[in-house]
Amino acid sequence: MNTRLKYLDEQEWLELARCAEWSVGKLAKLCNVSARGLELHFLNKMGKTPKYWLVEQRQKQAVELLRDGWLVKETAAQLAYKKPHHFSRKFQFSDFKLLSHSFFPWLHTAQRSGHDLKMKSPRHHAIPL
Repeated sequence: MNTRLKYLDEQEWLELARCAEWSVGKLAKLCNVSARGLELHFLNKMGKTPKYWLVEQRQKQAVELLRDGWLVKETAAQLAYKKPHHFSRKFQFSDFKLLSHSFFPWLHTAQRSGHDLKMKSPRHHAIPL
């Protein structure tokens, strides 16, 4: 096991994750360990698999970017999704969809009222039709 892994803090892990395009295999290669070695390290130190951690961190980054007004297309590209549709599907079925209601309360209200939404971007509020 690469002893350097012991000394990485969360910000360093996030930077490595971005460089690895949120891939466990690429992350392991960057750390000079096998995917299994990385998994054992994560389970030991963080109590979760690297895949679960990467998905969790990627979704947290998505919430932050969207809250800061980034377009869905821009957010998808920044987080290394091949297409915005892939990002939308992953985000739709994640636990962070529930979290997003606290960041975008106007969206939650419009969805509950049954209105269709027309949105140009997250920078603009939804307009019920």
